[in-house]
Amino acid sequence: MNKKKAIIIIIPFMLTIYSVFMLNFLSQDRESSEAENRALQQKPTWDNVVSKDYGQVYEKYYTDQFVFRDNILKLYTEQQLNINKSKVNGYYIDEDGWVLEEPIIDIDENHMNYLSNIINSYSENLANKNKEVYNVSAPHKVNSLLKKLPGYVNPDHSIQNKNRLLSSLNEDNINVIDLTDEINNKFTQEEREDFYFKTDHHWNSKGAYEGFKIIVDKISKNNNLDIEIKDEDYKKTYIPNKKFLGSYNLNLYGLLDKNEKVPYVEKKESEEKKYYINDGNKFREAHYREIFATYANEEELTHAGAYTMDHLNYKIVNSKPIIDKKILIYRDSYHSDMSWMISDVFRGVEVVDPRHIDKVNLTSEQVAENTDADIVLFMFNDLSFKDMINQLDSETKIKLDYIK
Repeated sequence: MNKKKAIIIIIPFMLTIYSVFMLNFLSQDRESSEAENRALQQKPTWDNVVSKDYGQVYEKYYTDQFVFRDNILKLYTEQQLNINKSKVNGYYIDEDGWVLEEPIIDIDENHMNYLSNIINSYSENLANKNKEVYNVSAPHKVNSLLKKLPGYVNPDHSIQNKNRLLSSLNEDNINVIDLTDEINNKFTQEEREDFYFKTDHHWNSKGAYEGFKIIVDKISKNNNLDIEIKDEDYKKTYIPNKKFLGSYNLNLYGLLDKNEKVPYVEKKESEEKKYYINDGNKFREAHYREIFATYANEEELTHAGAYTMDHLNYKIVNSKPIIDKKILIYRDSYHSDMSWMISDVFRGVEVVDPRHIDKVNLTSEQVAENTDADIVLFMFNDLSFKDMINQLDSETKIKLDYIK
């Protein structure tokens, strides 16, 4: 090869390398990846030099912050989907378009004891103040649609984790409601499919409605009340002409079909209610749509936008309740589909998200300590409950690799 040809080959190659280097150097680092649902590695510091892991951290940093990273990963994901792989980016996808995540691994005994001790400690303190306490285990999509998983996947740990937690709770102080068992026993898997989105990890409003009826029935019986939620009092509609971006689909770069119906279950004749949001200093009165169906008019919906946004702390006051009691709910996003239903029943509803309550200068313990609620309910899904319960411990928040 003569010198002229070598130059013709080398110059474009070097320009490409230099351009990529400069783009990486000039581009702003991102804190997190929405598609991967995780924090991205930040630039290493002097502490990494001292701890002798600078090279390892820098390699991770360069990989995470690479300027064309998302484009490359999206292209790779699209190729995997095009060849109909059954597992893509950690998600199982069946021939009907159902997406499920990997069932959670076994929780070790020490961590399980830690989790049950947190709930038991809360419930004991609350029971000493004559509060009625409930722990509600909501059926995660994986644990409700187990037959959708490939035959080689063992989901046993996922159900066993839930059962181990519930069996370790002190029933002298806390009432246990296992919605997973209740709903799985009442409905076939084919019927339960109607309760979930194909490309999201949440249930939908139909599934939440069935859970809501069970919760109200249990509370009613514990209070010697004869209250029945009647289907004829509720209407089931769909938010029309919208695309739906499910959480799993988001993690797969929105490459899956977005033509999923978004159901909405609500009372035909709703009572007069007032809504309040904690803005960090005090509760301010808010409009209904600031909490519920906030982005229902957008062309593309997410679960939170269609149902309940992830507000840290909000209250609903019902002037004509069925049960003249106040209820405090510690929730994860599985409660988002039924918040307004719960407010149909109780005089006052306060909802707290333990993951973020510190952003309004409160701890979960302080909320429990100062509440004037008659009933306190912990409601977490049965797959990722351990992260939510960790967040109840303000002193020792154990950070996990996932957030649900």
